[in-house]
Amino acid sequence: MKQSISRNLILLFFGLAIITFSNSCTKEEEDACLKSETTQKVTNVKVFLTIENQSGVPVEEEEVTVTISHFACGSDITLSEDAVASQEFTGTTNEFGLFESDNVNFVLTNTQDRVVAFAIAPNLDFFQQNYHREIKYYADLQGTGQDEIYLTIIQKNQQ
Repeated sequence: MKQSISRNLILLFFGLAIITFSNSCTKEEEDACLKSETTQKVTNVKVFLTIENQSGVPVEEEEVTVTISHFACGSDITLSEDAVASQEFTGTTNEFGLFESDNVNFVLTNTQDRVVAFAIAPNLDFFQQNYHREIKYYADLQGTGQDEIYLTIIQKNQQ
């Protein structure tokens, strides 16, 4: 009986140590986000995507997808499911090689909040870098009027 009580106490001790350690890691991350909380900022974001060839000539009628997402402090921007909010736009570039998204509104409350603009031209060869991603932090966005993000994809000359 003494052995079973001792064994249970040891297991309880190790269990508490593991729980305490795992909670402290999470608490540090939470503390960092709590420390960077700030005044609420409402941002109105619009993305302008240009596709051109290496000579600077616009590429028209290129299919594109533009995604604008808001990621809160501590979230992983490589995981789309971590986004607080996200809006996707698809279409083709005009005669000037330009595609414009609609306006998207986000409410930022932390200096580590990010707005990520990602554009891809799926019909361009992947090895040509058929995408462009831009990350804007709270401080990069004005919060009054419209915040514009400009992205460019360069189409490499066909061999």
